[in-house]
Amino acid sequence: MFLCHSSGAAARGLPVFLPVTEDKATPETFVLNVKGVAGANEIGAGGGVPGADQVLTQFGGLAGVVDGFRQVAAGRGLACTAALLAALLNGEEWTMMFYLRGLAFGANINRLNYLQGTAILDFDMEGTGHWCPQIAGYTNAFISNMTTLPIATPSSNLWAALWRKAGNTHFGFTTAGSAIVPPTGWDSIPELQRSVAVNCGNYSGETWGTLRDLIGYSTTNTTYGIGSIVISKIGLQAAPV
Repeated sequence: MFLCHSSGAAARGLPVFLPVTEDKATPETFVLNVKGVAGANEIGAGGGVPGADQVLTQFGGLAGVVDGFRQVAAGRGLACTAALLAALLNGEEWTMMFYLRGLAFGANINRLNYLQGTAILDFDMEGTGHWCPQIAGYTNAFISNMTTLPIATPSSNLWAALWRKAGNTHFGFTTAGSAIVPPTGWDSIPELQRSVAVNCGNYSGETWGTLRDLIGYSTTNTTYGIGSIVISKIGLQAAPV
């Protein structure tokens, strides 16, 4: 598996501007902007799925929204349906993005989320303060722990993005205070805040029946605020590899 952080060549494809508010959601892109009170489920929009699959079910007594974010901690988060994941991730390209605030992490398990069936997809943060997403498939025989990247300072708002385009899986995050702009692809993310794993992440044929903690995880040491979730069958701009 070849991994890299950057390249001097021009990136492939044009920037991709995915919707990040529910009123702009499309059949190709699911969007959730949190709004629930303590212990309430969330209902997003778009994604080309029935209304029941637009519901994210809270677990563990998730805190209510404060200033646009709900606080996630060990055993507290939002779970999604298998149908939502299959509709948007089981293809040649896809994107998953989270708008986060106030990241804090412990020494051991630091999972932002955990999705598992016949495949695995999760955002990990090492205790040393680095991102390390895990991209694993079994039907299509690939597994990759992506190159670690230093995370932003815990006080920063950030967009974290994981996406597949042109046969490769990419990861990166952007920070710019409260007025942060979501990533549109490789060129929109600073050099030291992005990585790419070649020839992995094709979830075609995988199933998602085991664990679907879209936000949060039962034993994580990570705490943070979640503001928005975007899942799309459209991949952001690819890296030049």
